[in-house]
Amino acid sequence: MAFVVSEEKNQQTDKNLDNLIKKAENLHTQNQTEEALKLYLQILEKAKIKKNFKVLITCNQHISEIFSKIKNYEKALIYSHNMNKYSKLIQDSINIIQANLDISTIHYKLFAVDKIINRKNLDSLIYYNNLVGTLLTNKNKFKKQHAVYYSSVSLTFLIQKNYDSAQYFIRKALKINKEIHDTIGQIINLNTLAGNNLKLKKYDRSKKQYEKALLLLKNNNSERKSSLQRMIHSNLAWAYYKTENSKAYEYLYRANKISDSLRSAEFDAIITEIEAKHNVDIIKQNAAKKQLIEIQEKKRFIYIAIALGVCLLIMILTFWIYSKNAKLRDENKDLLLVKTELMKEKEIEHLESEARIKILNATLDGKEAERKQIAETLHDSVSALLSAANLHLQASKSKLKGEPPIEIEKTQNIIDEASGKIRNLSHELISSVLLKFGLSYAIQDFCEKYSNTQLEISCSVENLQRYDESFEIKINNIIEELVNNLIKHSEANEGNVSVMEYSKNLYVEIEDNGKGFDTSKKIESSGIGIHQIEARIKMMQGEFNIYSEINQGTKIEFKVPITYKTTS
Repeated sequence: MAFVVSEEKNQQTDKNLDNLIKKAENLHTQNQTEEALKLYLQILEKAKIKKNFKVLITCNQHISEIFSKIKNYEKALIYSHNMNKYSKLIQDSINIIQANLDISTIHYKLFAVDKIINRKNLDSLIYYNNLVGTLLTNKNKFKKQHAVYYSSVSLTFLIQKNYDSAQYFIRKALKINKEIHDTIGQIINLNTLAGNNLKLKKYDRSKKQYEKALLLLKNNNSERKSSLQRMIHSNLAWAYYKTENSKAYEYLYRANKISDSLRSAEFDAIITEIEAKHNVDIIKQNAAKKQLIEIQEKKRFIYIAIALGVCLLIMILTFWIYSKNAKLRDENKDLLLVKTELMKEKEIEHLESEARIKILNATLDGKEAERKQIAETLHDSVSALLSAANLHLQASKSKLKGEPPIEIEKTQNIIDEASGKIRNLSHELISSVLLKFGLSYAIQDFCEKYSNTQLEISCSVENLQRYDESFEIKINNIIEELVNNLIKHSEANEGNVSVMEYSKNLYVEIEDNGKGFDTSKKIESSGIGIHQIEARIKMMQGEFNIYSEINQGTKIEFKVPITYKTTS
């Protein structure tokens, strides 16, 4: 009889947990993410006690999704591994596959970050892709998982610049997502496929794929709709810009106009704090269950022993200090004077150094503002006036009977040449791509522009968005100056620029395979100068490092806190 009651009680507990899961999922769907996370964490502890593995699998998967959403991939990875562990305990094949797919996806995102720091996640990404490939044996049973697997494999090939293989696997993923009517999956696949074609410079094909993705997104009401629209409009703008089509600005305007649902840094901090507080509460609860009396007794004994030891030590020290006091007094006076003088000298040096850095930054800020103003004046006013003059001459030619005077044609040629020089000058003063499309495309543009048959400069840009304009100009100028130094001094035939937003910081790495140099010696530059760049980055509260050896190439790394675009 007792067994029957216990069995009924367990069934009731499982039912309660299932109801709580549904409640948490509803909160998550309604974007009440903070409340959903609190509830998932509470359910997790109850499910551990009851050893309800199905609930543990579901909770760990949802918590991993929440941390992935705020780009805290290390936390997301922990919960995905927990999901995998519990799935293996009950031999739940579908969730084992799903957990390993999630782990693979997170390693891809971590690779995008860590390739700037230590490049450690590519092997893990390949490993988990291979593992999922061996687990997926029944195509009909696991179609959705196959689509995600093929997408992940295509991203691995994109990283390795094997664009043909990437295209093959992304098309396989797209085919399956069409079969199972997964619209969001198709949109993401089309975006990846279009990006792959951008790399191959197949711009027309790329544009068609982006436009097809937008068409699918039009009638979709997913919570990701805004962020996907913004991303695709921005990518499509770049594809049109590369073909010098004015539609680029129309799509750029649409991308900037979309108010998406991307979370703020404050929200990210709240999510992380919720989990941290929960973990602290669990630790406190577990500690309270231990034998408090025994611990207190041990503590009392330790306190008495420490007190006696301290008293004895104080007595010894008092006697020693008393006996040595007269001699030390005179020595301390001399030492204090020397220390005071040294501190004053260091303080003066520090103030002088800070003043130099502030003057340098003020000068550079002034130059950047002046360059921007001159560039805008040349582009918007002078260039427009020259175009108007050319149109007037063209109109005059059409009204003349017979052959127009050669002077008119010569004047038009002079105006065209002047327009070209003014356009080039305005672009040299400040990048029009930077102002219109932002830092991500500006970096890609000058890497492509500076590459030639003797030096190939590859570029990797991840997670960048539009930032404060003055911040974008500063970062762009710093990176461009460092690339100029690479071109002028490194004698390299390969260079790479990597830029990544992660945890409210911008990470930048510029690397070459050139002749290198001795970092202990003064570095000369015809531009701003390495030491001045370092001072500028430190003024932005950033960190700057150079790694180089003779004939071993050079790597420059820096990170700066991001100044985000303020919304009115």
